[in-house]
Amino acid sequence: MHQDYHRGRVTEIDYLNGQIVAYGKELDIPTPNNELITHMIHQLEMKITTS
Repeated sequence: MHQDYHRGRVTEIDYLNGQIVAYGKELDIPTPNNELITHMIHQLEMKITTS
């Protein structure tokens, strides 16, 4: 993800951390740290695509 970010590409955050969040929601298990990290990476990605 670090290389993707620095090369201006979209990362695999949804396939990695995002999937953990999805599993947590399915099983009614809170995953606040994974949600936060996923959100933060999405914010960085938006910064790249709008620059």
